[in-house]
Amino acid sequence: MKNQLNQYYIFYVTAKCGNISRAAKHLYISQPAVSKAISRLEESFHTPLFFRSSRGVALTEEGELLYRQLETAFHAIRTGEEQLVEKEAAGGGQLSIGVSTTLCKYVLLPYLKEFIRENPHIRVSIFCQSSNETIEALEKGRLDIGLTGEPGRTGLLFRPIKTISDVFVTTEDYLKLLVKRTQAEDELSAERELFSKATLLLLHKGNMSRQYVDKYCCFGTFPLNSSLKSLPWTC
Repeated sequence: MKNQLNQYYIFYVTAKCGNISRAAKHLYISQPAVSKAISRLEESFHTPLFFRSSRGVALTEEGELLYRQLETAFHAIRTGEEQLVEKEAAGGGQLSIGVSTTLCKYVLLPYLKEFIRENPHIRVSIFCQSSNETIEALEKGRLDIGLTGEPGRTGLLFRPIKTISDVFVTTEDYLKLLVKRTQAEDELSAERELFSKATLLLLHKGNMSRQYVDKYCCFGTFPLNSSLKSLPWTC
């Protein structure tokens, strides 16, 4: 752009007002400031843009050409502003969500489908990461909302939407082998012994699901032992 936008706008308003004094009042600036901006435009184009008289100003042929182009440009700007305001009033904007891959697939997507249908103007960004990473991003203000398990420590506001159960799974043959190794007399003791003799494959201790399992085992009926194995996955 050859000149600053505000100089073009001062010229445009002055042309519409037909008078430097009225233009200055409309723009809330001084008359010398209006005259200076117009003079700079005329100097940059090496041609007068207004005929000046005691009654006001009138456009020259070159000024008329510039005015028509600026009228189109400023109309486009106003239209753009109005459209943005209308979009915001209709619920426009963006929403960033942090969620683990598993929760995204089985919990978030069913909710999200209905949300997008009701709010088509909102751009949704999904960040698939571990629950701990989502919580950290929320605490640092990098996300609008997160879908995670509720941790024991944080100052964030949590609203429960669903209960999820963690289940231990095994093959039938492995379970039969474990049963043969138990000597328990009652069902509860049998469960404890099965658990203690089994080799378990778990996520790493920083994972939210693993933390729930550890808490259950520590405060429940099944103490953890050295036979547990862990993998450094993040889900």
